[in-house]
Amino acid sequence: MAFMAVRIFKKVWYDAFLIPDSPLGPVELALLNLYDRREKRLANKYHSEYKPTPLPDNPTLTSEDVSIIVPTIDTEDTFTECLRLWLANKPKEIIVVTIPRDLARVQQLVQPIAQPDFDKIQVLTVPEANKRAQLIRGIQAATGTILSLVDDDVFWPHDMVLPYLLAPFEDKKVGACGGPQKAHLDDCRKDENVITPWEVAALRAFDGHGNHLVTRFKADGGVWCLVGRTIFVRAEILQNEAFYHDFANEVFMAGKALNTGDDVFITRWVQHVMGWALAIQDCPEATVTTTIKSDAGFAKQMLRWRRNLFLMILTHLFMDPGWFALRRKYPYMAKKMLGRLFRWLHNLYYLIFFLTTIKRYNLLGVLILAWWVFQKYRTYKSFVERYPYCRKHIWAAVLYDYSWIVLDFLALVTVDYDDWLTRNDAPNRG
Repeated sequence: MAFMAVRIFKKVWYDAFLIPDSPLGPVELALLNLYDRREKRLANKYHSEYKPTPLPDNPTLTSEDVSIIVPTIDTEDTFTECLRLWLANKPKEIIVVTIPRDLARVQQLVQPIAQPDFDKIQVLTVPEANKRAQLIRGIQAATGTILSLVDDDVFWPHDMVLPYLLAPFEDKKVGACGGPQKAHLDDCRKDENVITPWEVAALRAFDGHGNHLVTRFKADGGVWCLVGRTIFVRAEILQNEAFYHDFANEVFMAGKALNTGDDVFITRWVQHVMGWALAIQDCPEATVTTTIKSDAGFAKQMLRWRRNLFLMILTHLFMDPGWFALRRKYPYMAKKMLGRLFRWLHNLYYLIFFLTTIKRYNLLGVLILAWWVFQKYRTYKSFVERYPYCRKHIWAAVLYDYSWIVLDFLALVTVDYDDWLTRNDAPNRG
């Protein structure tokens, strides 16, 4: 009975998907695997060669040269603690930009800050919720020579974040800098009976986040995106009418003006339009953390992040600077962007070659599948060793790793829809 069921399943499966009966399946699978292993070895080589910028003995820039700019709506309770941590780094000023609807809320969260730090904080407004308009308002008001664009839910864990992210600017060619980012999880939630599957997925999303950034940067100096949670930029690059106009009026595929995706635009503006070098400062001292969603709001975040990713890739490859210009200056980045855009095709080939193999060589196919499962087991075992309180919901980390199958499709077909999603950006009332 079981044997007949397997035969029926195989016949229906292979006939339905037209899987060819080819003797070359193992060869094709091996070649694809060899290519991926070569790429991984190359990435490991670049990663091992990277060295962060050390703190200068006599810096030409100090914390007093830095203006922190924070756009916010529906501001969370954690904002007060974020302010305290930013101020511990002794910036020149913090400019918070919100909307009239939320002004009283922001002022309430700022109020606990003691003097003299309280006087360093300005709270400004724009008429409607629009992250780009809010950033422009803050950039225009800033007086520092270095601008630090920071999300309102980001923690700087200690008072050395600013000095370390400032260090790369001692190189006069560097126009902007970013560092590693991790998920912030309160100690009370580091319990397998308390933590939610959404938080486990979020921890998985941030796990090893900086590795790809460092690898790509070391390969050819190119940076896909300085993620907007914390970006340092020279003020002269952004404080001009050309930037304000293009930033506020960017459209995608002749659609509506974009609201989010600000970090994508700023990275491209600094690197490709203005021709400045970018820097990645990957070290513990430069690491910032961000709050994560404990509910289904994380799914909306993932969708927004994925839209911004594809907006960036499509813009870089097909519009500005375009494939050929990108490949000439940043060949590794161009190759990896193209590979990311067509990841679904790469994985489809893997599936087809595997099914071709197991169709003709049953035992070999089973052994390959067992090897793949073992490798995945090692991956998630390592994750649980780093985050033991995720053990109970490890399935959420697995689902996150394969969520791209659905999210990539949704992001591509809705790439020009860029509302905030996780914040109430409805028009002001009253």
